[in-house]
Amino acid sequence: MESGKPFGHTWRTTSMEEKKRSEELLQDMYEKTVSLLRQHHAALLKTMKVLLNQEMTGAEIDLILDSYPAETPIAALLDEERPDSLPSYGEARGQDVEHPFSTASAGEMA
Repeated sequence: MESGKPFGHTWRTTSMEEKKRSEELLQDMYEKTVSLLRQHHAALLKTMKVLLNQEMTGAEIDLILDSYPAETPIAALLDEERPDSLPSYGEARGQDVEHPFSTASAGEMA
């Protein structure tokens, strides 16, 4: 084994076909990503509005995704009284129970 080269590595130039295929794959993945973002526009907007006011946990982002599924109209978010706040865990489930990872301060919880 030659020193300085990774095991099993062969040096060669990339062919034009490989370059073209790589560009096609990148374009395809970009289009898929944009499509997913468009489908979840309301959840993305809600997350951005909340993040401007507070830090969020992964569980809270999951809560937003559950509350604003794909193709939710933006009007549903804009019609909310406080579109920049998290929905409570109970609201997302149709109950009157607070989210177990609530971001309320200790003073508000007492």
